[in-house]
Amino acid sequence: MKDKFPRLYSISLNRDSMVGDVAKWDGGRTSRCTNWNLCWRRERFEWEKHLEEQLLTVISNVLWDVRREDRLVWVGEDNQEYIVRSRYNILNGESSMQSSASFKLLWSLSAAPSTVVGAWRLLLDRLPTRLNLARRGV
Repeated sequence: MKDKFPRLYSISLNRDSMVGDVAKWDGGRTSRCTNWNLCWRRERFEWEKHLEEQLLTVISNVLWDVRREDRLVWVGEDNQEYIVRSRYNILNGESSMQSSASFKLLWSLSAAPSTVVGAWRLLLDRLPTRLNLARRGV
C-alpha cells in the first residue's frame, strides 16, 4: 500500500499490519478475501474513497495462501527469488518502451516542443511531483 497508494497509507491505522491482520477469511488453505478491516485516522475525502475502492479491487483479486507467512517475493522469476539478471531483463524491456507506438505518435505531433517534452516526461513519470522529488531526496 505504501508504494501504490501513498495517500491511503498516510492516513491508515494499519501501517504495520500484515494481510492476515486486516482480512476476514472465508476459510480453506487458499482463499479470496472479500471483507477487509481497514482502519483510518480520519474520515476519507470523496476522492480517497475512490482510491480505497481501487485498493480493494487490487487486493481482492489475489488468491491468498492463508497458511503461509507474509513475505516479500520477486515476480520477475518463477521461483519468486530476486536475481540481478531478471531485473536487468525488465530494465531492458522498459527501455524498448520508448520505441512503442505511443512514443512514436507523441514525437510526431505538431505541438510546441515544451508541450511534447512535458507529455513525454509525464508518460515516463519524470515530472517533479512531491513523490518523485522525495524519491530523489530533493
